[in-house]
Amino acid sequence: MTPIIDVAPRAAENPLATRLASLVRDNLERCPSKRRDFDALRGSVAIVADDTRDAATLRFDHGKLTIHDGIVGVPDVTVRGEETHILSLASLPMSKRTGFVTLDARGLKQARALASSLRSGRLRVYGLGLRAPLVIRLLRVLSLDG
Repeated sequence: MTPIIDVAPRAAENPLATRLASLVRDNLERCPSKRRDFDALRGSVAIVADDTRDAATLRFDHGKLTIHDGIVGVPDVTVRGEETHILSLASLPMSKRTGFVTLDARGLKQARALASSLRSGRLRVYGLGLRAPLVIRLLRVLSLDG
């Protein structure tokens, strides 16, 4: 069964929303092992790009993703920052075996860059403490690595 990824009508005009939809769709097609994490996702994630003033809400419901324009409802997690920092989350190399960032040189470099962005406030993740499994699964689905 193919994953259901819907882009709401107004979101089709939102560059951030369409970029995220393409990223998830391409990752699931390229790496079928990501499907397990995708199917386990349930909750909503608001993503706000401060520099472009674009926002999108990703609503996951066990194998179905609907992407809305702007912030819809009260999200479980909100990711906020410049679009380049948000999209850099896809460059985190995630291990297939452990499901976390790989501990090779590239993984450590990306993890340090992410930590620096979080410490400096260039990237903020609200709700991470309460919804860590949602964030980890989302990172695995967004990661360009297998």
